[in-house]
Amino acid sequence: MKKKTLRDFLIALSEFPHMPDWGNLREAVAQLNLSYETGYQTVLVFDGASQLVGMLTQGDILRGVAPHFTEHSETGAAVFRDDPVDGGGQSRMMTPIREIMSPARAIGRTDDSVFQGVHLMLEQGLSLLPVSSAEGAVIGVVRMDDLFHEITNRVLKL
Repeated sequence: MKKKTLRDFLIALSEFPHMPDWGNLREAVAQLNLSYETGYQTVLVFDGASQLVGMLTQGDILRGVAPHFTEHSETGAAVFRDDPVDGGGQSRMMTPIREIMSPARAIGRTDDSVFQGVHLMLEQGLSLLPVSSAEGAVIGVVRMDDLFHEITNRVLKL
């Protein structure tokens, strides 16, 4: 039986949300909304030289909007708003994503084994791993869910 590599679980970049680092929060939210049905919850972020520079997660987006979820009373206690769009939330949506994205922490290679990919993901606390070609260009991603499924199925067949 041929050992599987990350290539076997690759979601092509053309099928995954991605955008340039000069894009704004509103555009990133639109990207994620378009891919809602796929379950993708992250946008890959590339610089002008097409190099991966970060990943924008739902958490990053919510933290980007977070100042508009709360106000502080005179005592310093947080007062939560019902609508983050009130009080400047719309202008915050124009924030460049490079200001709120998480930096790219790890990149797998297409010929890495499933176990190498899982190791990188566990080591870096990732549920999604960008994957590069032999030439070094990011060509897609693998998801922890898919690698987990592969490993646990192999264990059950032992």
